[in-house]
Amino acid sequence: RPGHPLRGRRPVGMSEAERHLRDFLRSLERFNQGVAQEMKNLEKEHGAVKAIWHDDFRREYDRRHTHLKEPVVRYNGGRGKQFEKVLHSKIGQLGRYQRGN
Repeated sequence: RPGHPLRGRRPVGMSEAERHLRDFLRSLERFNQGVAQEMKNLEKEHGAVKAIWHDDFRREYDRRHTHLKEPVVRYNGGRGKQFEKVLHSKIGQLGRYQRGN
């Protein structure tokens, strides 16, 4: 099909697929660790200004921040680790398949 995303790509063998999955898992783990650390940093900074910042801009900031924060907290609180577990499982399944188990 014209414009198909896999057009012109060669098939990927099982070993290469496993390598790609492991690379992606490492990237996902680094991303999840980064998100967790940045959320900790942000909460620390918010705590530092909470006692002195009480103007209208702060209320607007809080309204917007809460809207953006909620999905990140949900992701960081479980979804990110769920994605890691799925990848660990798929890598294990692929390895067992390759070994004939």
